[in-house]
Formats: sequence, structure tokens, C-alpha cells
Amino acid sequence: RRKIFYMRTILLLYKKKIPLLLFMAILYAVAAFCELLMPYQMGIIVSQGIKAGNQEVIKESGIIMAVLGVAALVVSSLIVRINSRLATSTERELRTKLFKKINELTFEEFSLIGTSGLLTRVDSDIGSLAGFASSGVFALLNVPITFIGGVLLIMSKDTLIGIVMLCVSPIVLIFAC
Repeated sequence: RRKIFYMRTILLLYKKKIPLLLFMAILYAVAAFCELLMPYQMGIIVSQGIKAGNQEVIKESGIIMAVLGVAALVVSSLIVRINSRLATSTERELRTKLFKKINELTFEEFSLIGTSGLLTRVDSDIGSLAGFASSGVFALLNVPITFIGGVLLIMSKDTLIGIVMLCVSPIVLIFAC
């Protein structure tokens, strides 16, 4: 029940930040693309470079892997920075709203809740919400993008395995929840 309240609160605050979330989704897609292409490039090195003894393919694929690694690092660093700013601004907005609400309390209401209860709400609960928001953005954006990219790469190599992956994934999801 508390998680549902957290989700509703976060969604209401993030409603205003949809353009930033869309930008983060694009960044997550770029990072996932870079990370998913690494094993693909390694496969090219093994199959076309090492097996065939072709040094040129090994060098080219190695350079491509280095560029992909640097791009993934830069984009992932940018994602972490944006995500932390997003969570911090959300936490600030929550604290401001709670402070205004506390100032509206009557003396009787204040006495009923107590100072310790208010401190817990201000500190612990809002910190939990900010952490939930930060990890929630990652889970809601990165996981589906990586899954879709992985399935597309699998299907580009072997369609049957890609179909099996699509059929098995909902079962895994059901047991994971």
C-alpha cells in the first residue's frame, strides 16, 4: 500500500519533467546500443579476425569497441548526473510541500503527530521516495530498452532463438515478480 502511495506521489511530481525523462530515455537507448554491440563486435573479431587470421578486422573491430566503450561511459555518466539531479529536485519539491503542510497544522494536530513523527516524515520517508524515484527511472527506462535491443540483436543472428526468447521472457517475468 505504501509503494502505491510512493508511485502516485512520484508520478505526479515527474509529470512536469516529461521532456527530461524522454531525453533520458534516448540516452538510455544510446548506452544500451553501445553495450549490446560490444559482444557483437567481439563475435566479429573471433569469427572473421582470429579464425581467418585477418589482423585488419581485429584492429577495426577493436577500434569500434573502444569507441563504443567510451561512448557508453560518457552517456552513462551523463545519465547518472541527470538522474541524480532529477531525484534531488524531486526530493526538494517534496520537502517544500511537506514544510508548507506542517506550517498549516494547528497546535492540536502538531501535538497529535509529534515532533518525532514529523522528523521521520521529513527525513526518512522523503529520502526513501527520492531513492525510489532514482531507481524507478532506471528500471522503467533502461530495462525495457535493453531487453528490446537484446531481442533484436538475437533475432538478427538467429530468428528461432529470438522467438524462443520472446516466448520465455514473460514466464521469467511472472516468476521474478
